[in-house]
Amino acid sequence: MRETVIDGYRLILGDRDCHMCRREGFEGQEVAFHHKTCPKCKGTGKRGSGNCRNCKQESWSRDKRPVGTVLDYERPYAVGPCRSCDGKRHKPADLSDYLPEPVMAQLIDLIGVEAAFRGGELSWAEQHLGMLFSDGELMMSLYSVVDYGNAWRRLQTAVREGRASETETSDREAAIKVRVKAAMAEIAAEVAAKLRDDSTQACKVVSKDGVIGEKILVLIAPNGYTVVTRERDAETRAAILSQVAA
Repeated sequence: MRETVIDGYRLILGDRDCHMCRREGFEGQEVAFHHKTCPKCKGTGKRGSGNCRNCKQESWSRDKRPVGTVLDYERPYAVGPCRSCDGKRHKPADLSDYLPEPVMAQLIDLIGVEAAFRGGELSWAEQHLGMLFSDGELMMSLYSVVDYGNAWRRLQTAVREGRASETETSDREAAIKVRVKAAMAEIAAEVAAKLRDDSTQACKVVSKDGVIGEKILVLIAPNGYTVVTRERDAETRAAILSQVAA
């Protein structure tokens, strides 16, 4: 099985395990299940004044069971090679697949994670759809968090501590910058640790041509934060791809 690897600033997709045939003992095979008597209607197919809803078959169901029966998930059997992977147990990965954790860790080490302020609160589209518009362009976020201002308050605390640490105006401004930078670095490190553990889909850190983004950003708002990847401009991506072609 080919492995997904990082080559310079390009992601080279390999193979992934087939998600359709992972049942233990039946790897690479399509599985069906024996039938058993419905425990609700005792095999009659009727309950109360109508049909039993526990064993009712939907019109779209591929499995045509006798009336009054349900699938017995403890008694699987193989019916042939998996139709998704042709029995190979793996198939080519694409950008919608999650990156293997070691690859995600390598990517984070390569481009890093930074935190930054952003204007306005998280929108409904960010919170529910993972969509963020920046300079008129749609960006797909890795994820967003509504933390009810926790990250924002950490930055405000850093500002207050910086103001209280020095009396001279110039020293105070420098102290504020140092403390805010440290607080942002802590938040970025927490996000990086989460990504190392959970990974993300390749399409959220890599452009369609396979070029890895420039930086992972944690955009902090008053009500939460959104994690996005800043994509490289077209000229830089073309230069990276031309090096490979050469």
